[in-house]
Amino acid sequence: MHLPDADTQIRILRRQPIVAPAVPLPAVETLIPHRPPALRVGSLTGFDAEARAVTAEWFCDPADPAFAGHFPETPVLPATVQTEAMAQTGACLLALHQGRPCRQVRLTRFHRAEFLRTVSPGETLTLTAGLLEVNSLLAVFAAQVIVDGRICAAAILEAHLYD
Repeated sequence: MHLPDADTQIRILRRQPIVAPAVPLPAVETLIPHRPPALRVGSLTGFDAEARAVTAEWFCDPADPAFAGHFPETPVLPATVQTEAMAQTGACLLALHQGRPCRQVRLTRFHRAEFLRTVSPGETLTLTAGLLEVNSLLAVFAAQVIVDGRICAAAILEAHLYD
């Protein structure tokens, strides 16, 4: 599998959102196996089959246990939770791309990730993912966390597909 140059991809992802047009889409729970409280994608808001891109939203509930103790005076969403949200968005993209649910998909590698701004309780995250490479076993995708039009995180992630 030819992997994209992660440094180049991150430079692009830091400046430009991945965009997918709004179309009617299935519920997230029909595409991936995650369920609350681990589910980090609220709804899909756009999909472009030709560009192999998806957008989603997730409300960052102030009561989310991820904020407990991180940090008590000024809570911020941990980078690991943001990464999980990006990975789940990528899994939704894979399901839409394959035309069937991703029952078994595992995040296997970070090619590169950057966390540019903090995410606070009560914010709504726009999550984006764009498929870079895919074969029967692996998928590499670019993903972002965006709040109020500002890119907060960008990553190149790899997932192993099971069936």
